[in-house]
Amino acid sequence: MNDVHQKAQLLPARLHHNAWVVEDQERTRQFYEDVLGMPLVQFWIEDVPFEGGVLSHAFYGMSDGSALAFFCMASPKAHEKFKSPVTELFNHVALKVDRETQDRLLERINAAGYKNFSIEHGYCRSLYVTDPDGLRLEFTLDAANVEEINAVQARTARETLNKWVAGYRTSNNQWRH
Repeated sequence: MNDVHQKAQLLPARLHHNAWVVEDQERTRQFYEDVLGMPLVQFWIEDVPFEGGVLSHAFYGMSDGSALAFFCMASPKAHEKFKSPVTELFNHVALKVDRETQDRLLERINAAGYKNFSIEHGYCRSLYVTDPDGLRLEFTLDAANVEEINAVQARTARETLNKWVAGYRTSNNQWRH
């Protein structure tokens, strides 16, 4: 067994959750549950033994059991200290969707008045939107030939990384039009 296969055995099972600090839990709920359709699956109020003190922790579920989670600090001072930074294009969370879900999300996002844009990457089509606290989300639809693309990338990823490190700057994305 080679190193790649040995390392693969140590992979996490799935994302449990990814968490950010938000200013207003109800505004966050309206966006994630009402606009995006992600159900609120857990909501905790805790008095934690650190500088932040009392906080809430909301979890919005995805179909595989993972979640996006959001803290809200009871203290404005704690919020200022721990608030999540506004994210830009390259700093984002990407969530896999099918075509119907991506189309329905676009309709809901437009109906709610949120600015958005799409990019055809070749290996996937991405719908981008920013939540009320500045977190950029990407809803990604894999290309029809994703298995072929993934197989090519699995064979060439390390070699391409080495080329990049050595200064090579020519695109290797033959799927992007």
